[in-house]
Amino acid sequence: MRYEEIREKNEDFEDAVAIYRESFKDKSVAVSPEIFERSLGSTKVPALALLKRGKEPISMARFAVFPEGAVIWYLAVKPSERGKGYGTTMVRKVLETLTRISKDVGAEFVFAEYEDALAGFWKRNGFRKLPVNYYQPPISDGWVRMNLGAKPLTARCELSGEALLRFIKKIYGDVYGVDYLRDQHFTALEEECRGLLVWLCRGFPIKPIMKRPTLAAMA
Repeated sequence: MRYEEIREKNEDFEDAVAIYRESFKDKSVAVSPEIFERSLGSTKVPALALLKRGKEPISMARFAVFPEGAVIWYLAVKPSERGKGYGTTMVRKVLETLTRISKDVGAEFVFAEYEDALAGFWKRNGFRKLPVNYYQPPISDGWVRMNLGAKPLTARCELSGEALLRFIKKIYGDVYGVDYLRDQHFTALEEECRGLLVWLCRGFPIKPIMKRPTLAAMA
């Protein structure tokens, strides 16, 4: 398998868009493929990738990394090639890139947005579903309920509600470009993040998702 990070509008770019169109044509979370052109032109943080078997395009993914956290969106495998492990291979390759870049950027966690049908896939790839009611901001038909999973990029295992909220604000504001501060979806999410502490590493001996104890509770 050959993994390519796409930096210009070329044949690989068109192949990635074709896989995306075929995979997301009937989904409410789909975006216009033209948005992928924004992923081009960066020599440090390529944000579009293609997986090939020989010359045949098999899988694509869009990703990004910010100081507040990295994120994987729109991972797709050609329908005729699903169930063969190519999605997992793509996740592994993208994580290698994000881990390398995060050392310079300072990101400690990588996040993924996904639908319920893909919960098992992301869990098998080491992402823990976060205990919040996350919504993808409006793309075409309003806010869409999604799962938000997370995985460490460094040795840090504790994800605080404050860190999670900083990441969500970054994504909502800078990526989706929505005025989220007064939206009921965000204000409810903000309240859920208050005092939240999530353990993301394996082997933790107690309940993995918890609320941070208050001073009153510790007295």
